[in-house]
Amino acid sequence: MNTLLQIERIYRLHLLIKQECTGSSADLAIRLHVSQRSVQLYISELRELGATINYDSLHRTYYYVNDFEFNYIFNIAVKERE
Repeated sequence: MNTLLQIERIYRLHLLIKQECTGSSADLAIRLHVSQRSVQLYISELRELGATINYDSLHRTYYYVNDFEFNYIFNIAVKERE
């Protein structure tokens, strides 16, 4: 799989968790256009980076317990040959 696409999906997941509007893992899979297994793997990746993530079944959302930030900045520059 394309690494940049994976990073973009993890970043989108992060933003949804931060806003506490993820829905269930099945909902997330649909929103991110991936399988539920991929959603679980992305959540595991965020946890490995230091995020403490829980799921609130009453509000049907994942949320951060700790103050976790994930910044995604990517630049591509193509220079012409001289």
